[in-house]
Amino acid sequence: MTTNESKKPSSDPQIPAFLRQTTEDLATTLAFIQSQIHAIYSTASADQQDDNAPKLDHDTYIKIYTATHSYCTATKSPKGSLSGEDLYRYLEEEVRNYCQGVRSYIFITDNDEEDDPARRLLKAYITQYNKFAHLSNLVKNLMQVLERHWVRREIDEKKKNVYLIEDLNKMVWRKQVLQVGADTAPRKQGLGEVADAVTELRERSGGMAEYDSKLVKDVVRSLSFLGLTLDD
Repeated sequence: MTTNESKKPSSDPQIPAFLRQTTEDLATTLAFIQSQIHAIYSTASADQQDDNAPKLDHDTYIKIYTATHSYCTATKSPKGSLSGEDLYRYLEEEVRNYCQGVRSYIFITDNDEEDDPARRLLKAYITQYNKFAHLSNLVKNLMQVLERHWVRREIDEKKKNVYLIEDLNKMVWRKQVLQVGADTAPRKQGLGEVADAVTELRERSGGMAEYDSKLVKDVVRSLSFLGLTLDD
């Protein structure tokens, strides 16, 4: 007669801690989450051909979410409270790097055969903004546990430079892409260039084509969502 032995957790250090049914190796769990965040933003980078934000299959989504839960609820700060600063700061840096790439793509790279500079700029801007909005929502959902267990407590304690995930994304986009609040930004870059392009399309003789009218409305609406107007 044989008996089934319980399966022992894997000792492979490449397998994240939550899959090994242990919380002892939090560094590996954090590294796994960071690698997945990096992969998401790299796949969605502005120089990729696909204008849509990446989609995660169900299994990958659950693994990342569960790993985040495992990390955030097992990590203790010196005071004994739950901590998530390492993960939060890594996410912040990934968002910043992503937005810097978007800025380069929109305002610096000649990435379109469109012979109308104003239309080209606005089309590139709204395409990248829409992709970023979907990407931000995906990451916000993945990081719900981080926001609930660490971010909100830091905000309640009035800690500086900590924001809700959605607000973090908005702030970084404003600073890095539109150069609003960036102290070293030249005056006419970023938001100023977008404003000039909108004005140019609006003031053309004969009025705007239907496509241009929708494009301008979409851009203005996106700025409003960021808490900005063309007068800022």
